[in-house]
Amino acid sequence: MVLLRLLAVIAVVLLCQARFAAADGHPLANLDAHAEQSLRFWKAPGMMVSVVKDDAVVQAKGYGVRRLGAPDRVDERTLFSIGSTSKAFAAATVAVLVGDGEVAWTDPVRQYLPWLQVYDEYVARQLTVRDMLSGTLGTWYNDENRLRRYAKDSRDILERGKAIKPKASFRSGFVYTNNMFIASGMLVEEVAGTSWNDFARERLWRPLGMASTTASADEAWASGNAAQGHRGKFNKLPKPQPYEYCDEVCVPSGGVNTNAVDIAQWLRFQLGDGSFAGQTIIESTAFAEMHRPQSIMRPVEKASGVYVPFPSTDLDRWGVSRAAYGFGWGMFDYKGKTILWHSGGANYTASYVLLVPEDALGIFVSTNRYEAKNSVSMAMHILDAYLGGEQTDWNQAFFAEKQKN
Repeated sequence: MVLLRLLAVIAVVLLCQARFAAADGHPLANLDAHAEQSLRFWKAPGMMVSVVKDDAVVQAKGYGVRRLGAPDRVDERTLFSIGSTSKAFAAATVAVLVGDGEVAWTDPVRQYLPWLQVYDEYVARQLTVRDMLSGTLGTWYNDENRLRRYAKDSRDILERGKAIKPKASFRSGFVYTNNMFIASGMLVEEVAGTSWNDFARERLWRPLGMASTTASADEAWASGNAAQGHRGKFNKLPKPQPYEYCDEVCVPSGGVNTNAVDIAQWLRFQLGDGSFAGQTIIESTAFAEMHRPQSIMRPVEKASGVYVPFPSTDLDRWGVSRAAYGFGWGMFDYKGKTILWHSGGANYTASYVLLVPEDALGIFVSTNRYEAKNSVSMAMHILDAYLGGEQTDWNQAFFAEKQKN
């Protein structure tokens, strides 16, 4: 049954690609040429691109090669490590439990993880599931990540949380966190009595037809069709890097691996109401809560730990306003539309996702070079093509910004 569903999805994808490629007036009529040009511009080996519109898959395709210097091409089923765009999956698994009545957003996290430690004991007792997913604890991911070299597993890194001094006071605004999303996975495991990977597979990926998606780096690499990450100095050819993202301390904050076909189904689902193909995956009220503003993003210096709400610090130039964070989703306004977004980087890949719920538009881009501007510029190019108005050359815009920094 799963195989038949997957084959049907692939057939629809290929049909949609053929239709828009032949239509000169379609927003994506020149997408293939632009994707290839973008790879050359950023010196990236490969890329996957998925676009959905009005609940239909418009594009799910790979470009370039899986490893620089090797002939294997990226195709629509090549697995990419998608980094922190995984956080939306983390939030969704918690939302499944909320919809089931097993967990409440207002529950104290220590109700499920009594051993959890943070810098302030009072905050540890007050921290709720809502706080955990909305970035209001105040600890910064860079400080959290420094503990990974010492931690043997997820519980160990969270027990070491008492050593991390926060960048902002509790519930005063948004500070980007990895540890709290690791904690969310452990909460799911505690309630469900199974691994986070297995729970996500049974309750999300299998019903959505995401047959290849996994939160195991070992599984992804064993598939024989995974993109190798690359890293190098800006504007220089990169070098392949080992596939090393650690399952023990990174899932589900940034450990999901997926491909263009699978992620297109995720985009369709995220643009809906919690149901898919006539089946309720997440109860609608719990689903909607993920996309609501939960904490405020302040566009200040990135070093402060308060995440810049756009892939550029020059917000006025791009007409970006209002910035907030939901559960695993950032939000900003652009060209009169509310945009949901997230970036991700892991295993020397870079990913970017955009949703425009008002227009039923979803965009996902991953590149196998650790250069965020490549995936961002491609996603923004597609967004502009659909929204119309001024068309920015995002490659040049972000290249100029990289040179200044």
